[in-house]
Amino acid sequence: KAKRRDAKSVKVTCVAFSPSGSLVAVGSNDTTVYICEMPSLKLKAHFNKSSGSITHLDWTADSKFIRTNDSSYELLYYNVEVGKQATSARAVLSEAKWATHSCVLSWETQGVWDGAEDGTDINAVAKCPEAPMMATADDFGTVKLFPYPFQHTGNERKERLDAVKSGKGHASHVTNVAFLGSNRIVSTGGKDRA
Repeated sequence: KAKRRDAKSVKVTCVAFSPSGSLVAVGSNDTTVYICEMPSLKLKAHFNKSSGSITHLDWTADSKFIRTNDSSYELLYYNVEVGKQATSARAVLSEAKWATHSCVLSWETQGVWDGAEDGTDINAVAKCPEAPMMATADDFGTVKLFPYPFQHTGNERKERLDAVKSGKGHASHVTNVAFLGSNRIVSTGGKDRA
């Protein structure tokens, strides 16, 4: 059973509904992901293997697994059906089709990090639901479009950067990004309040 927490001390940091619509995953600042049944919100499982607040989470298309990022820059996987951490990422990655992609740290996003950024510089990632591309939102006021997946690193990354498009539309950091179909992106800003 999950420990009962003081509601004032636990803050929700991210929420994602399963593709089946039968579950909701709630990430929190207490390093825990709570899986609840819908619509009753009965607790099905909770995962507390993260070292920091949960920042992003994604579901597989079959609603069997989630992956999370946290403020300690971890990428963790959980088997929702059995209620345990999936410690062998290979088992998950070899067969997983991700319904969403908000995790900034993942195998599919390795190439969006140029090596000069720290773990806080890319704030959000969104995969286009209708095309093989993704968008990133960063601390430099920029939204970038990458092919999806973009796993290239080192010299191979440099060779493929011509496929990356970027636009500067914010005076401050970009806090989130989402696709509206395949040809529109909406982004939210930080201090510029855009």
